[in-house]
Amino acid sequence: MRLLCTADLHLGRRSSLPDECRDGRRHACAEAWLACVELARREQVAAVLLAGDLIDQENQRYEARGPFETGLRRLAEAGISALAVAGNHDGAALGQVFDLFDPGLCRLVGRGGHWERVVLTRDGERLAIDGFSFARREQATSPLASYDLPPAEGPVLGLVHADLDARGSACGPVTLAELRARPVAGWVLGHVHRPRLLAEAAPGVLYPGSPQALDAGETGAHGPWLASVSPGGAVAWEQVPLSSVRYETVTVDLDGVEAEAVAEGRVHDALRAALGEVAPTGPAWLVCRLRLVGRTPLHRRAEALLAPAVLNAELPRQGETRAVVERVESATRPAWDLAARGAGHDPVAVLARLLLDLESGAGDADLLAAAGERLATVHAASVVAPVREPAPAPDAARAGLLAQGYRLLDALLGQGEGR
Repeated sequence: MRLLCTADLHLGRRSSLPDECRDGRRHACAEAWLACVELARREQVAAVLLAGDLIDQENQRYEARGPFETGLRRLAEAGISALAVAGNHDGAALGQVFDLFDPGLCRLVGRGGHWERVVLTRDGERLAIDGFSFARREQATSPLASYDLPPAEGPVLGLVHADLDARGSACGPVTLAELRARPVAGWVLGHVHRPRLLAEAAPGVLYPGSPQALDAGETGAHGPWLASVSPGGAVAWEQVPLSSVRYETVTVDLDGVEAEAVAEGRVHDALRAALGEVAPTGPAWLVCRLRLVGRTPLHRRAEALLAPAVLNAELPRQGETRAVVERVESATRPAWDLAARGAGHDPVAVLARLLLDLESGAGDADLLAAAGERLATVHAASVVAPVREPAPAPDAARAGLLAQGYRLLDALLGQGEGR
């Protein structure tokens, strides 16, 4: 039996795009949902599975109702069932929205925070969908703690919004071991926006991710997944990229580059290469975050020289896909000889030795721990909530110390030397 699986629609939101993307309104999550519906109709799937967070915020449920209902009606016209569970963003609101729909348009499975089984039949095949819906915004205990449905006749897919291997989470914490201990053919999970498939062992665990990429933290291809479940319980998964926006980090090596024109050329070459890889998947926009690396005399001027406003003056494109630079992050290094500068006990020597240690992967453990704690504190502060990005990467403290350390070394040694 063939199914279309998706999650985290976040109806009411749209992709975050630079000002150069004048057609930003086209890239709303509602449009991605309707694209999923058309794919389901073309593929003639038996059902569409929706793993929670269909509505972005509870106060946007009326904005979401129109496009959501339109899609459900198109599915019903094609004889395609729709089964959904509620997640942390729509634990209370999704049921209220469903109460406004015709009962036959979509089934909210496991409403009220309990497990429920729905059996699909097509062409003599049976497939059970075991689902659990959040009853409220927080679900601090594992949904699997109450999973006690009896054995099914035929294969089973589990459908739940859950935070995998995230101890202490308030969004349905589960472990991979818990999931794999249950007698199901596969799991479809919501909550994580970046697609992820864990299929090295049975049962396979799929985070279909958001069908529309929403911000620079959601890199890679986005789109719903087709699942083919055999009568014996084998599951084949296939992603269908359809997000109209794709975010990628593009690394450009400026090592040894002295001329501004050469630096610009390397950036444009990197953007064209990224376009060549991404364009076949069909997004309208490739939104790039440039990361500049290498030792170069242009170190101090790199970010200004290669600023988005400069690079986006002429947007490269391949086919229907255009590239735009959202941000430039310079991790370049001055062309200093750190080993030579590290001899002695003056401030320059002490700083040079610290930078050498950080680059080698060593560095002062207490300093790294303190910097990491400070980063986490700033990230969690309420004042940055309106512009908060994904949590800092594990090595962000080291990268930040290196960047600031080189700026300090650059200032200590003077603007004229070594350029």
